[in-house]
Amino acid sequence: MEQMEAVALIAAPIVFQGELMGFLTTESGEPRLWSDDEKNFTRAAAQLVALTAPLDEMEATVRRVEADRALTTGIAKAVFSSEDVADSLQTAAEQLCDRLRAERFWLAAYNPDTERFDVAFQFHPKNRRPLPKFLMALSEVDWQMMEQSFETVAIETLDGDYKFLSWRPVLVDLEVKSLLLCSTSIGKKLEGILAIAHEAPRSWTRPEREMVKAVAQQVGLILRQGQLQRETDARLRLYQAIQYGLVTLQQVNNLEQLHPLGMQTMAQVMEAPMAAVVTWLPGRPGGQLAAQYAIAEEFKLKTTEPILSIEQDDLVQWALQSEGFLTLKVEDLTENTRRWLNGPGLGQVVVMALRTTPDHQPTGLIVVGDKLERRWLDRQLQAFNMMVNQFAWSRRHLVLVETLQGQRQELERLNWYKHRRIEDVYRAVGSGVQRLLEVENQIGDGAPSLRVQQSLKQLQASLSPLPQLIRKEQWRLRANYETAPLAGILKRSLERVEGPIRQRQMWSQVHNQANVTIGGDIAKFEMIVHEILLFSCGRSAVGGRIDIWCRQIDDKLLELSITDFGEIEGDLLKALHEGREVDILAPSLLDRPPGLHLAICQQLMQEAGGEFTLYQLEDNRVLSRLILPIATV
Repeated sequence: MEQMEAVALIAAPIVFQGELMGFLTTESGEPRLWSDDEKNFTRAAAQLVALTAPLDEMEATVRRVEADRALTTGIAKAVFSSEDVADSLQTAAEQLCDRLRAERFWLAAYNPDTERFDVAFQFHPKNRRPLPKFLMALSEVDWQMMEQSFETVAIETLDGDYKFLSWRPVLVDLEVKSLLLCSTSIGKKLEGILAIAHEAPRSWTRPEREMVKAVAQQVGLILRQGQLQRETDARLRLYQAIQYGLVTLQQVNNLEQLHPLGMQTMAQVMEAPMAAVVTWLPGRPGGQLAAQYAIAEEFKLKTTEPILSIEQDDLVQWALQSEGFLTLKVEDLTENTRRWLNGPGLGQVVVMALRTTPDHQPTGLIVVGDKLERRWLDRQLQAFNMMVNQFAWSRRHLVLVETLQGQRQELERLNWYKHRRIEDVYRAVGSGVQRLLEVENQIGDGAPSLRVQQSLKQLQASLSPLPQLIRKEQWRLRANYETAPLAGILKRSLERVEGPIRQRQMWSQVHNQANVTIGGDIAKFEMIVHEILLFSCGRSAVGGRIDIWCRQIDDKLLELSITDFGEIEGDLLKALHEGREVDILAPSLLDRPPGLHLAICQQLMQEAGGEFTLYQLEDNRVLSRLILPIATV
């Protein structure tokens, strides 16, 4: 009205056969009220224009109708004559998009197993992003609209239309603005949807809607023919998921990997959005949610709290009493189970206990969940049963291996520590006995008695660690917090290797000795320093030297560096940096001394909050670096 400089306006639509062709308007440059006669006259004039206007375009309309008929006929021939379905759809898409001046064409086939629409085919310009492989399920209103409508559904502008809300995020992301959608089986159960999309708001004429309807029915035949192929593909996917899952379970080397990978495999086999495993140790009442896999937040279990009692959890007990799997609705579960099985999107679950043989107690429970409307297929349930059995065996195997490895590692550490302490006690007691023998041969008033008492006190002090070692550390090392000056630790450690140093005529010196107090298990720290010094002496040449460097890192840590010019195997350095082989049967330098002893030192330092590393410097010196914790005030 501003462009026409109109102050008052009356307008009537020009409609022909239900199509809006334009408006007939009358403007006034002055304010006024329009009378009923003026309104009726304008409306009648618009109707007269609607009757006469098509005559001007009759010839163009005939040509368009003939072109549309030729187009639909050509598409029908391409669909029925081509053996390649993709070629047929490509031809139909190119011709239809060209005729309708649209950018996108796609065919979405309804999948009853997943209740989603699989994008069976799509056509778009090369510089446009494709649709995802599937589109979400329609709302009940949209589903009924597509099943009950005998016409093509038109959306002129997506922003102002509330149809297909479940598809809206994908369409908005692809910058689609207007759509034509038609069922491929009009008047029957919805099998698929043919969609034409444009990237700008636009109107769709009746001939355009009729053309899409005709093409959709022709393409619908391809969908029906592809049903058998989809069934074959589904079975192939299941086979591949089972094959992948079995290989994965066989190759996993620890429980931390087994649990999440196993749940991902279960979800893939069942084509479900959620899978979780609850585990417990036989004979113990408590269990825990060990791992879960969820494709969406609505299916994720919102708790990591331990299940307080396996015996009181009804779902666990139902699964233990069943010989196979159980399918249950979430609404039928009791309150104590729903406290941890609480994914808001879950409607039903399939559960099965982890069993191996009748002589073995169950050690867990696997839960696979989906929406309430999900229909579990027989082939999926059979595959689930097989995969759960394999998972149970794999988990039992890894639990046994990790248990035995842990026991072996603990016994190796205990044996090393006891052996070194006994050596230390033997050295101290031997020295005391030697002094007693020397006292026996000396003559002097009162002197022998005093020296004997001193030697006996030294022997008693040397034997004092043995009760702790015997009573508290029979089968496992126990951490003991003590404090001791760094100078004392270094002095005692050097005294322990005094024999090898003297025997090999070596020279040792402590540099930059810090006046700090070390806090932790002092006895084990001294044994570790002793082990490193002993290793340095054994590698060094006669007449070599060992340097000990002290550097305080901060208020909490002290760096102790021991350097020597001894030779060391490159493979041993690599093994100490990379750790033991994943394959426990593979030979390793860490399975025997000195690698075994050094690896034990690394483990003990890590547990104490410190660090032990071994390097070879550019000048061929070997650096043994220890990080020791400083005692807190």
